[in-house]
Amino acid sequence: GSDTLDKDLAEVPLGSSIMALAQVYDKIATRSAPFQGREEFRSMLQVQQLSGRTFHPEAIEALMLVVTST
Repeated sequence: GSDTLDKDLAEVPLGSSIMALAQVYDKIATRSAPFQGREEFRSMLQVQQLSGRTFHPEAIEALMLVVTST
């Protein structure tokens, strides 16, 4: 279920969250096979909805700044 995506972000280093988020974005941007873990991510909207749950909000905000500026 969706609760498998919830993480205790106090236990996840920000750098790890950034790296995982970059991997997910790369899969979406290159339209390669969907990123698969327990869930598939096919759009940035899906990823944004996980801000504060699976990824640090700061990592999501930084990625969105980069993505929207290119």
